[in-house]
Amino acid sequence: MSMYWSNQWFELTPLQVVKQVDPVEELDVSLLQHNILEDIFGLHDLAHEKRIAFVGGIEGLSKLQSLVDSGEYSIAFAMYPTKMNQLLAVADNHELMPAKSTWFEPKLLSGLFVHDLEKLKKD
Repeated sequence: MSMYWSNQWFELTPLQVVKQVDPVEELDVSLLQHNILEDIFGLHDLAHEKRIAFVGGIEGLSKLQSLVDSGEYSIAFAMYPTKMNQLLAVADNHELMPAKSTWFEPKLLSGLFVHDLEKLKKD
């Protein structure tokens, strides 16, 4: 993941990644939530927290940078998209994705998502 702060981009890499039984805890967004947002900033309920905002991936890194540079935001984090096999592992385990972690583009007008799940299991 990346962090933009004080006019500079930083690459953040976990010191240690422990294999988790729970597929949700293996997601990059969970690492960000537990190790930075909760532990450092004290943000625990991201779905209702007023001190955090979500910028969709279509906006791009330049949007995050401009929000911080303007002073509207103090810091920004950019995440790689969740992989389909990660999403399916969470669903297969009857879990829910963390708040603000499921962003799909383009948005389908029908609201229906169709994919060959057998092919994905082979990948």
